[in-house]
Amino acid sequence: EAAFRAAIAADSGHANTHTNLADAHVNLGILLQNERGDIDGAEAAYRMAIAADPGYAITHTNLGMLLSKERGDIGGAEAVYRAAIAADPGFAGAHYNLGILLKTKRGDVDGAEAAFRAAIAADPGPGNADAHCTLGYLLKTVREDFDGAEAAFRAAIAADPGFALAHSNLGVLFAEHSLKSEESGGDLSDIAALWVQVVGHFTNAASLGADDRMLSVAKERLARVKRAVADGP
Repeated sequence: EAAFRAAIAADSGHANTHTNLADAHVNLGILLQNERGDIDGAEAAYRMAIAADPGYAITHTNLGMLLSKERGDIGGAEAVYRAAIAADPGFAGAHYNLGILLKTKRGDVDGAEAAFRAAIAADPGPGNADAHCTLGYLLKTVREDFDGAEAAFRAAIAADPGFALAHSNLGVLFAEHSLKSEESGGDLSDIAALWVQVVGHFTNAASLGADDRMLSVAKERLARVKRAVADGP
């Protein structure tokens, strides 16, 4: 803390060090929020970072997360996330956080989907696998778009092959599809093939540390369908 405050004192008033000064305020804010539990101090530090460099998008995003989580100020958080996007439209984190807020706090599914897609467009790579996965979950649960959800979960895995949640979500997606096919009287061989994929996805998830209970259930279901196929009509 003392080092951050010293950096702020040293940089204050120097026009060519605005980003350095903003960084020092942000680092102080993170320390105060996460280590000291000083929410007022952290908020003040983030606001001073924004004053030092209004175009530095990460400072807006940190303030937005604090306002949403610690203050319950949803309107304030949304405004700050939108300010971050205005400052840097290519900053994926601001789009993603806005999407989470719109979905969970506003119930604005269309806005949330657009924000997740904007986050992915800004950064489709390994650092943004969460956005792919969250978009997939929205498409699965709200849109009931199997193909879109599958594509999003697979994109999350492509971005980060070690992302256990994406493997698990893909397994759940195929399990639900398999169960619906069974209920509608689908071809048992096709259903067995779906369960093979389910087992594969849950195996991948379990190997990455996910709970293996779903894998056990999927294996049992696959064995049951295979027996039905062997027994014939």
